[in-house]
Parts: sequence; C-alpha cells; structure tokens
Amino acid sequence: MLKDREKIYQLYHTVLSMSLTCALILGINQYYELKVNVFLCVFFSFLPTLLVYLFDMNRKNVVSYLILLSLFILIGFILWLRKVNLWEWINNLVNWSLTYNGTEEMYIDSYPKFIIFAIGMLGGTFLYLLMKNQIIKVLMAITILAAMIVLSLNKVDLYKVVIGIGIFYIMTIIIEIYGALYNRRAEKLNRKEGILYLTPVCLLLAVLSILLPSKPEPIQWEGAKTFYRIMKEQVEDWIIDIEYYFEKSNGDFVISLSGYSDENGDLGDGGVLTLDETIAFDISGSKGSKPIYLMGSVSNEYTGNRWEKTNQKTINGQQEYLLDYSELVYGLSRQKIEQLEEIPYINQRKIKIEYGSIKTKTFFYPLKSSYFNVDNEKKRLQRENANIRFDKAQGRNTSYDLIFYEMNLSDEYVQEMLREEKDFSYKEVEEINQEALDWLNDNYFRNDKVKIKLSEEKVYEQLQSRAQIIEMEYKDLPKDLPDRVKKLAEEITAHYETDYDRLKAIEAFLQQYTYTLSPGKLPEGKDFVDYFLFENKKGYCTAFASSLAVMGRCIGIPTRYVEGYVARFDNVTKSGMYPVKNRQAHAWAEAYIEGIGWIPFEATPDFYSIRYQSWGDKSKYQNGGVSDYKPYGHLNDYEVPPLPGSDESLLEETMGENNHILMGITITVVAILILLFVVLIYDCLLKYQYRKRMGKANNNERMYLLFLRILYLLKLEGYTLKQEETIKMLAYQIKDTFDYENIKFADVANIFMRYRYGEVDITAMEVWKVGIFQQGLSNKRKQEQSKFRIWFEEFIFLTNKGN
Repeated sequence: MLKDREKIYQLYHTVLSMSLTCALILGINQYYELKVNVFLCVFFSFLPTLLVYLFDMNRKNVVSYLILLSLFILIGFILWLRKVNLWEWINNLVNWSLTYNGTEEMYIDSYPKFIIFAIGMLGGTFLYLLMKNQIIKVLMAITILAAMIVLSLNKVDLYKVVIGIGIFYIMTIIIEIYGALYNRRAEKLNRKEGILYLTPVCLLLAVLSILLPSKPEPIQWEGAKTFYRIMKEQVEDWIIDIEYYFEKSNGDFVISLSGYSDENGDLGDGGVLTLDETIAFDISGSKGSKPIYLMGSVSNEYTGNRWEKTNQKTINGQQEYLLDYSELVYGLSRQKIEQLEEIPYINQRKIKIEYGSIKTKTFFYPLKSSYFNVDNEKKRLQRENANIRFDKAQGRNTSYDLIFYEMNLSDEYVQEMLREEKDFSYKEVEEINQEALDWLNDNYFRNDKVKIKLSEEKVYEQLQSRAQIIEMEYKDLPKDLPDRVKKLAEEITAHYETDYDRLKAIEAFLQQYTYTLSPGKLPEGKDFVDYFLFENKKGYCTAFASSLAVMGRCIGIPTRYVEGYVARFDNVTKSGMYPVKNRQAHAWAEAYIEGIGWIPFEATPDFYSIRYQSWGDKSKYQNGGVSDYKPYGHLNDYEVPPLPGSDESLLEETMGENNHILMGITITVVAILILLFVVLIYDCLLKYQYRKRMGKANNNERMYLLFLRILYLLKLEGYTLKQEETIKMLAYQIKDTFDYENIKFADVANIFMRYRYGEVDITAMEVWKVGIFQQGLSNKRKQEQSKFRIWFEEFIFLTNKGN
C-alpha cells in the first residue's frame, strides 16, 4: 500500500511539472509571437514530461536506454540522409531566435515548432527533477507570484490558462506547506495523502478564478510603477555609460553597435542581426511623413571583408556637407525655369533630433543638409568631411535642429536630370544660369538660413577640386577582388550609357537576392561581396549596400558605403516626437554624379519602396509629357541577368522535390531496420546473459529460474498467478492439464515450495523434473504458435524476468 501511495505522489509531481511546462510554453509562445497552435503547445508540454516520467519509472530496465539510443541513431541517420549540417542549422536557429520580431516576413514555420518542442523537452525534464525538492518548489511558487506582479506592472498580457496554472501551483504548494507543518505537530511522518486528495480542489478553484469576470483595468500599483520606471531609466543610463567606456572604439557610430553582428567592423562576422528595440534617439515630424535616411558613418575604402574610413581629403576651410548641398543647387540651376516651376525636384524639411539611449561622438544628419543648430554651443562639431562628429561622446540631453532637402528620386524628370549629367564636367566651364538661380533662391531656398552664392568664383573652383578628389578616393578596389565580380557588373550594365542607369540596373539586379537577418558567417579567406553574389546569395543591408558600391566601382563610378538610421513616422510619443530604435539601423550605398553630388541608391529589397516613395500623383503638376509614370522606381525598365548559377539551383530544387517522397520512404525503412538491428543485438545479449547465469547457477538457482519460465508459459496459456493467490492454489486450478513424462505442475510446485518455505536444498533429480516440465510447455507453444511469436514471447520474458 505504501508503494502505491508513493507512486501516486510521484504522479502528482509529474502533474505539477506538466502544468508548469505548459504555462512556460504558452507564455513564451504568446510573448514572442511564435504562432504555434495552442493544442500543439499543450501536446509538446505534456508528452515530453510523460516520457521523462515513464523513463524514470523504468530507469533500471536496459530497454529504456536502448530505445533512447536507437532514437539518437535514427535522428542522426535522418540528418545524414537529408544532408543537414547540424551545427549550421543550429546556428541559423539561434540567429533566427535572436532576430525574429513577430512579422510574417521573418516567420519560418519549422523554427518555432522546434523551439517549443525543445522548451517542452528541456523544461519538462528540468521541472520534473526540481519538483522532487520541497524547498525549490516553495521558491518557485514565490518566483511565480513575483513574476505575475511584474507582468501586471508592465501590462504584459498572457493567456488566462497561464495565469490559472500559476494560481493552481501556488495553492498546491501552500497546502503542501500547511500539511507538512500539521503532520509535524501531530507527529505524523510522511503523511502525504492530503495533498493528493486536495489537488483536484485546487485545480477547480484555479479554473473558477480565471472564468470569473474581471475588471478591464488591472491593479494600478502607482507607487511601484514610479519606482520601477525611475530605477529602470537609471540602470539603463549606467549600462550605456559602462558599455561606452569599455567599448574598443573611438566613440564613432558603427552599425554593429545597434544590433548587427559585424563585430569590429568585419562584414559577415557571425551573420546575426539582433533587432534591438532600444530607442537610440527621437526625431520631430508629422505622422505619415516620408522616412528620412540619417547618415552616421561614411566609408570610402573596401578591403574585402570590411569598410574603412581612410584619410578622406577635403577642401581646406570648407565643409563637405555644404559643398554637396551647393552642388545640388548648382545642378538645379541648370534646369529650365519652366520645369522648376512645374516639377517638385526637391523639398525642404526641418527636423529636430534628441539623443536617447545612444552614446556616441557621431552627429546624425540627412544627405543634402544645409543648416545645423546644436542646443549647446559648447558641444563643438568637426565638419571637415562627411563624418561629422562631436568633440566628445554625447548621449541623453543632446539635441539639435537641422534643415535638409530631399530629392524626388521617384520622379522621371529628376531621373532624367541625373541621366543628363553624363555629359557634364567641371573641366568645361559653364556659365551659371543666374535667372534660374535667383528663382531657386526666391522659392526653394527663401527660408534657408544659409545663402549659397554660386556666382562666386571660388565656389565653382572648389566644386571642381572636390570632384577630382572624389574621383581619386572613391574608386579603389582590393587587388585580390575576384574577376568574376567585375565581369558580372559589366554584364549587368552593358546595355546602358549613363552612370545613373548603370547603377539602377545593378540596383534592380540585386533585388533578386534574398534579404535575411541570418545569412551565416563569411568563410575564412573569402571576399564578402564575391561570396554574397555567387555563393551565399542572401544577406541583410550590409551585403546589398557593399555589393552595389563595389560593383559601381568595378565600372568606374565613384561610390561610398554609408551606415545610419532610417527614421519612420509611424508611432508618436507623448512628447510629440517619433522614436528611432536601434533596429532601424541600416546601410546603403551612394554614388557621385558630377554636377549633382552624392545620390543614394537602395539595393536592399525590403527597403526599396521606403527609399523611393512617391510624392503624390504626378498629373497634378505635369502638363503633358511622359504618361507612363511609375512612382516606386523603374525596376521593370532594366533588363537584368539571372542570378549566377540560378539554373543549377533550380535543377537542384526540382530534383529535391521529386525525391522528397522517395526520401521519406527510405527514412522510414531505414528507421525500421535500425530498430530491428538494435532489438536483435539486445536479444542476443539477453540470451547470452541468461545462458551464462544458468551455467553458473547451482541446483537451487537453476530450479528457481526454470520455475519463473514455467509461470510465464502458464500465463501465456491462460493460467495467471494472481497477487492474492498462492502456488498451491494455482496447482489446484491447473490440476492434470499439463503432463510431461508423468510430471505434473503439482509436482513442480511441491519442489518449489520445499525450496522456498522449507529451506531444503534442491537435488539434481528435482532440477531435471522441473526442466522436463518447462521443456514440455515450451514445445507445446512452438507447435501451436508461429516462430515470430515464439521469439517475441522469449524476448519479453528475458527482458522482464530473465535478468
């Protein structure tokens, strides 16, 4: 009876671990938006815990370990047959787990299911073991109660089932504690029946607690909330300061600090993009405004696995961002006034940026900026080149205003202006259209705080010198860059005459590649761009931007690699500002078009429509002219070759689909063969051990082993020795049914009882008699049953009784 109680109590522990595993899985599934079916979650929480329980109950049985071993062998064979690189798959799973943000674009069905199964397996096993310790159970109850309060403070919504399981667990532990204290006072040791009887009551109360109606507003906890918020902000500030001072950098912004895995600036170093929800800074604007690309880091030298900022030459005494702005003004002044009046080439925007959790020397600003105003004059800026920096690292309480001009890059007239620059050169001096310049100053730039007078002789000379510097500094490529990268760039752009169209063709070509947040690690010794274009064919923004910049240089166009943020105006804060999170960090390429300046290009597929948003219906400001207007770019206008090796990949994919059924059949057959092989090896081992034991046994032991086999054979014949029956009662029931050489079961039973209860040694003759009866029963079974059944019955006997 005591053993039965212990089994029931063990089952109670199993129910507790199952419940906690279920709550853990459901909570994770909801909080991280894994989107796994609820019933599947419950199944994955109950099944592993049940298997652990059964394994624990049969841990002394060798079969349990053989089954476990065969499962590992089967899994290994399946992975080998499907040519799965286990470590790479695990790495991709980890990368996906770190980067998944709940969107459909990033959702991969197999990963969430495996994660839920793994949590069920590991969590269920761990919790099953923990439930055996009373102190740990109490600590877990306290932890669950504290977690429920914290989740309430943070307004984290959970399934009611999860809350109900928490309530159920806490109540059962309280009853256990009270029962233990009561038994101690009453001097009743190990009386655990009470909790077993009260468990259904706890479950019923938990169910009722979640079914009862509740107020829509939870407990406010205002004092706790205030304290929690203040401490959270203070701790965040401390962490930011510590990370900055221990960071091995000069304080400049690099994209790896915002969640990218490109540690130390190396491209493809780890292949993980973590979508960090931390707010880097806030930006002013209005809801629904066009996104703004904010430059943070501008690099000019590509080394094969990273971008670097080498000594970027500048015009003495001049600021690079203002020269680029002046060149845009100069380019617009060469347009016809009639077109300037009808077509919105550019748009002036004013914004304010307030730094948040970021701590950096980098000054973020958009391309074609004309004016900055920092909140504190003591915070000086270094503005000589495109990488504008503060003298000291800045964080919270840093803000500045700026004015910039965004170009209508989705407009065909703007695109045509960029195409026409193919014939422009500062070497051939052109007269400035003063009338157009005056019109621009009176209309576009009348509210600008910077007056650029292009009529000044020095400005033109400075733009010419700057163009020459850019030609020298922004075309270099590594000497060991594979030739196939250059050949591919030439193939893509062979049919186009202008730099703008060549770059747009490369941009369109790159849209065929796969955007992913977990592209894997760059193999050692490989060129990053070459590996992306010809082998990996998947990556995030750093790969797309680098490829466009490098291929642009391959055909002689000056390009640069830019890292920064894409500010979007979707969610406004209480202060009226729009948060820019670390997850909005981005990389893109810019190309220099002489006469206009630096022009951005967007090669990353998921950002293409963001960069080239339409400014509205062109018919509102177009009088005749081009009618086929495409506001989101002109991808269809460019003929691009297929991806390198795409035919081969398609063939492999087709073959893979055709072999899918065959592979499934093969795996099933091999799994059965592996299981049979393991069983046969185990059967041989059992028979060897049994024969060895019989060979070493004396008369008493040999008789006992033979008698156990006789009882098993009788059970197969329908004569079972029940728990309340004796051997003598079984002999009376069988009577003379089985008689072999005048030896009946009553004779065998008397021999066994003399040995068991009379403590009389068994003679060789008595062993012979018992053996004759056992052999007779065995021969009878062999005549009546199939060989497979006889083998299976023998296997079961040896497994349960033979050892």
